Amino acid sequence: MVRTTTLDPTVDDKETQVQNYAMSANLFDPFLRKWIKLHNNPLIVADESINKTKFGDPTIAWLGQDWRWRMIGLHEMDQSRSLHSSAKIVNWQCVDLFPVSLEKTNGLNTSFNDDKINNVMKVSLDITKFDYYTIGTYDTKKDRYVPDNTMING
Repeated sequence: MVRTTTLDPTVDDKETQVQNYAMSANLFDPFLRKWIKLHNNPLIVADESINKTKFGDPTIAWLGQDWRWRMIGLHEMDQSRSLHSSAKIVNWQCVDLFPVSLEKTNGLNTSFNDDKINNVMKVSLDITKFDYYTIGTYDTKKDRYVPDNTMING
């Protein structure tokens, strides 16, 4: 049996958003009511190039072909290091990226990737309080998401 792990965005005593993690306390509790924060938190801290007050809202992690875990976190940064960028971005919140099968109706593991899937990127915009979705392709070699040309970008 494996413990469930979750990311927990927190503001530290320096007003910096950091990403802590916690593990489920009870392997047999299907409601995951109790969590244990580990002693080696924070797990992720913004580096010097990032606005430390706008570093949060991590997404579900997925395992890349190189066996390294990936996740999407929001921050103001050099766009060349981004998974996806748009000149029209206005305060995205809770970004998520997940695969969707083109042939089957079953859900897929977030690490699944082949030529019979599309990827969906979901963002919530703070200004409108609505969720928005684009369909596109996640290039595993370049670690880039590209919306289909029929999608509104940003």
